Amino acid sequence: IPGTVRRIGDYAFARCTALESLTVAEGVKTIGWFAFAWCSALADVDIPESVESIGEGAFYGSKVNLEP
Repeated sequence: IPGTVRRIGDYAFARCTALESLTVAEGVKTIGWFAFAWCSALADVDIPESVESIGEGAFYGSKVNLEP
């Protein structure tokens, strides 16, 4: 996702089962509610420090674990 995008909207890529990895560029500020929910193949995500908020359930049902 390019840095010219400031917000990834709610449910933007929900149920995209072919998505396996995601790189969010510096400049993105917000990842919306359930933006990548139920993306069952999604396992690798690179989130820059510019992201200030990640909505509830943003990666629900994926293989992504945002815990430190």
